[in-house]
Amino acid sequence: MWDRDSDHDDCEAGGDHASAYYDDQRHDHNHAATGYHDHGGPGVDNSTSGKPLDWLLASINANDPALKTTDPSIKVFREHLLSLETKTTSDQQEIADITVKAWQIANDEGYEDSLLRVMEELDRSIPEDFPKMDLAEIGAAWLTLRSSE
Repeated sequence: MWDRDSDHDDCEAGGDHASAYYDDQRHDHNHAATGYHDHGGPGVDNSTSGKPLDWLLASINANDPALKTTDPSIKVFREHLLSLETKTTSDQQEIADITVKAWQIANDEGYEDSLLRVMEELDRSIPEDFPKMDLAEIGAAWLTLRSSE
């Protein structure tokens, strides 16, 4: 079973770790996957602090730390964040972290899906009218199904 609390920081997606453009994960406490936090302190690069999660996900997806705020994928990520927030017990930060971790693991296993596709598949896998589900469990099931293909 996939442990959503494990860092899986050694992942390299497509040969280029997504966090290369973002905050140093050693200082990232609970958000190792997205590198998103607003903690300050000496030696911590807060270049993504205050940036919306939808932008951060879109910039990771595009592998572009200077992604324009008008990029249409930002809206798509926002829609999936809001949808998954209503379908799961996770908040948007947890949704982002779980999605990025699932994407990193899948890429480590040889699947070359985009971050957006992973989020779309996770969102699509939960029906609208179900009770709220644990996204970490959904992510683990998705990864299990992917590896059995």
